Amino acid sequence: LVYKIHDVKDSTLIHNKRKYKTIRRTRGKEIRNTLYHPQAPNP
Repeated sequence: LVYKIHDVKDSTLIHNKRKYKTIRRTRGKEIRNTLYHPQAPNP
């Protein structure tokens, strides 16, 4: 599955059509885009 993370604090997971895991700070700025791996640890 692929998720989009909007808040690092809340760690809210939202299903995303893209095969990327978008990590955004509370400011809403995209700071990192990486391929999502099921075995990867949560940020």
